[in-house]
Amino acid sequence: MLSLLLSPFIVMFLLWLLARHEAELSYYIIFFVVAGVSVAAFVGGLTSPWLGLGIYLIGLPFAIARWCYVSLPKAALVTVLFVVFQIGFQIVLKLLLTPTKA
Repeated sequence: MLSLLLSPFIVMFLLWLLARHEAELSYYIIFFVVAGVSVAAFVGGLTSPWLGLGIYLIGLPFAIARWCYVSLPKAALVTVLFVVFQIGFQIVLKLLLTPTKA
């Protein structure tokens, strides 16, 4: 649940970094875009994790391009960087929370 509240800030930062003069940087719009795609990816991921990832990788750029007024190539770049951040964050979190063998 915390990730759903923090993910829009990451997407907002990436949009600001890559398309600050053309992107809509409203937290509410980005929150609903990320939440909608995340729910769709979750439902698709119940059948297959690869389907959930595919929905996320295909749905998020189109949603960002549609509702944040960014070109599709920039939205795709934001999506790839966001997914890389999420995967990297999960790996780092797992490494930090796994007890080491002495």
